Amino acid sequence: MGLQFFLGLGLALLLNREFPLRRWVQALVFLPWAVPAFLSGLTWSWLLNPVIGILPHWMTALHLISEPYNILSDPQLALYGPVIANVWFGIPFFAITLLAALQSIPKDLYEAASMDGASSWQQFRRVTLPFLAPMIAITVMLRTIWIANFADLIVVMTDGGPAGSTSILSSYIFTTAYRKLDFGYASAMAVFLLILMTCYALVLLRIRHQMLK
Repeated sequence: MGLQFFLGLGLALLLNREFPLRRWVQALVFLPWAVPAFLSGLTWSWLLNPVIGILPHWMTALHLISEPYNILSDPQLALYGPVIANVWFGIPFFAITLLAALQSIPKDLYEAASMDGASSWQQFRRVTLPFLAPMIAITVMLRTIWIANFADLIVVMTDGGPAGSTSILSSYIFTTAYRKLDFGYASAMAVFLLILMTCYALVLLRIRHQMLK
């Protein structure tokens, strides 16, 4: 999630500036968020397949792996597939929301800071971050909750395998309920996940409330 946030923040800062073809770049950046998670998982599964995909061959050329093969079949590397797909899918969310927050910051504050001799880093630290902090708290909270429930990517790409190496709580709940038909145990785990996410959300909302004071 941290990788999604920092890449999304970097893209938001970039898109907040005027440059040629800005709207085209903005459309490309936001495209992954418009693609359903099911299709994202399917696309990345194909890309990681050495028969029809290019990524294993690039990884071999970069000496990351010894020969082209599907890392989704390797228990030690399989989890990287859904993680990469999830990062690609989540970056636009941070870029969209943080860009909207950046555009709401009054330009006068930057002008005043510049007249006082503040550097670009000082303007970012003293002006941009305080205004972004409440939005950052909300976006991090929402994205963390969604990541905790991204069973769709896991099921589509690896189905929890190989040997359960990519199984997370949400995908295990899905498998328990709809493959093993043990709805009681799956419901109990789902309630536990709900309580856990509720506690997490309350903590972040409390932090956000303190930021707004």
